[in-house]
Amino acid sequence: RIVSAELTFLNVPMMQPELWAWGLRDGYTVGFVELRTDTEISGYGEVVVCMGPDAGVIQAMFDQMSKAYIGASPLETERVSARLMAQGWYSFERAAGLVMGGLDMACWDAAGKALG
Repeated sequence: RIVSAELTFLNVPMMQPELWAWGLRDGYTVGFVELRTDTEISGYGEVVVCMGPDAGVIQAMFDQMSKAYIGASPLETERVSARLMAQGWYSFERAAGLVMGGLDMACWDAAGKALG
C-alpha cells in the first residue's frame, strides 16, 4: 500500500537556449514524484511543469490528488484515476493529466520493483 507521496521541483538548465513557439527558454522545471509503500519500496515519476501551470498550481493539485493514492495499491492506478475523475478533476483535463501522469508513473515504477 502507498503510505506517502512527495513532489520535489527540479530546475534543469539547458546547455544552450531553445527557441520554441512560446519564446526562448534556457531550462525546464520538472516535478519529481516519489511514492513510498508500506514495504519500503519507492516509486518515481515526473510531472512536466514547463508547458503547463506554474509550480505553485502543480503543487496545490498534487497535494489534493495524491491523497487519493494514499492507502491504495500501486497496481490500482485505474481505480484511483476513475475516483479522481469522478471528483471533478476531468474539468482540468490538461493540468490534471500532468499531475496524474506523474503519480501513475510512480505507481508503475513501485509495482515493477515489487514484482521484480
